Formats: sequence, C-alpha cells, structure tokens
Amino acid sequence: MVLVIAAVLSVGAFGMASAVNESENVTGLGDEIETELIIEPENAAAPMAGFNFARFSSSITQQPNSTAPVSIVMDQIDAAFGVTLEGENISVSSDGVYFIVFTPQVGMLNATENVTEPAYTDFWLTVNGVDVPNSNIRWQSTKEDEGHRDVITGQMVVLLRAEDVLNVRMAVSDPEAGIGIEAVQPEGEPLVPSISISIFGFGQ
Repeated sequence: MVLVIAAVLSVGAFGMASAVNESENVTGLGDEIETELIIEPENAAAPMAGFNFARFSSSITQQPNSTAPVSIVMDQIDAAFGVTLEGENISVSSDGVYFIVFTPQVGMLNATENVTEPAYTDFWLTVNGVDVPNSNIRWQSTKEDEGHRDVITGQMVVLLRAEDVLNVRMAVSDPEAGIGIEAVQPEGEPLVPSISISIFGFGQ
C-alpha cells in the first residue's frame, strides 16, 4: 500500500481540480434509464470519524467514437458521504487513503463488417487529469464474440486530498469494433449498470 501511494505522489496527481468534460467523444445508445437517486441527507452523520464512502453507477450505455480516451459519465448516487458526483467527476471532501473498486459491464455492441482483427478497450483512473500508475485493466474480444458481455473489475488504493477530482477513463483500440459499456434494465429486476464504482476513504 505504501509503495502505491508513493507512486501516485511521484506523478504529482494532487492539487486543485482541473477536469474537462469530454462527453462529446462518447456515443450513448438509447435514452437514460429512469431510476430513483439516493441523495445524501443534509443532516447525515459519518458512521465513524474520518470515514468517507460512496457507491456511484451509470444507467447510460456509453461507446467511444474515436480512439481518444474519454471519461465515463455516472448518473446514479446509490450511497455517499464525503464524496460527491457531478457527471464524470468524483470529488472527495477530505484528505485520506481511498480504496476504489470499479466494475464496467463491457461488450462488443455493434461491430462493423470492417472489423477483422481482435479489438480491446482499456479502463483506468485519473486524479486531477493525471493517470494513476498501474490502475489500468483491459478487455479484448473478436467479432465472433459480438453480443457477449462481461463485468470486469479494477481496484486501486490512492492517497487523495480534499477537492481532488477522480475520473474513470476508457479508450478503445478501434471505434468500428463497437466496444462500449452497456446498461440493461431487466423487467421486474434492478438495473444492471453500465459501470459502478465503490469508494471507501480513511483520513482526517
């Protein structure tokens, strides 16, 4: 844990937030799924001193239309204290060590006939626009697997300062492969988010 934190410090991933909205680089398939947001009450008290937490998710299917990295948008606040969500930007209210787990549901949604080689997508974390070392995960597929979906998991421990901005980034090797993250609303069942992220922080 100490080595990972030191690595993040070494790249200067802390300071005031400077996030950029890049939603124009992402194609959404269909309308957002309507779900009820669970908002942090004004008089909520932390379960213990110095403990922050959040669970955010997305009801939006998102598919990059270029090879440029994009930030993933989340629109569901399932639970939160001391951590806030605004679109793709996640901010923390206090300094601390944060354990982060993110789980995209990824698949080859609509590949074109031009796709003959395997294609992949990467997911990783940034803090204030700086890539977090060793946070990347990769999913790869071929056109023969079109329609198959997987939920993959990435996790990291990082040292964050108050007002730091965290993003989950995504990039595809070939936009014609139609790779993206997909939200599904089964009838009579809870939403299957296109991505979810859980955050647990301990600090001051």
